[in-house]
Amino acid sequence: MEALREPRMSREEEEGMKCRLCEREAVSGLCSYHEKAKEQVKNAYPRWVKAYGGMEWKDYLDSVKRNVQTGQWAKEIAEFLGSDNG
Repeated sequence: MEALREPRMSREEEEGMKCRLCEREAVSGLCSYHEKAKEQVKNAYPRWVKAYGGMEWKDYLDSVKRNVQTGQWAKEIAEFLGSDNG
């Protein structure tokens, strides 16, 4: 499993920030909806690894994006996390 690192922002940078994905008010670059989706996508990864007997992070994100039961915010987060920006 890959370690995920996120850059820290100063308080000044965080104030008045917009979500990188939807332009809603944000803290740390994501709105509360995308932040929650990110947390859920990350937390589900170990369960998928266990269920499938192993799975690379990128393969997992692709599966999340293709799953018809995945919500829009989770799909957007999976795309974001799989990009060079995430």
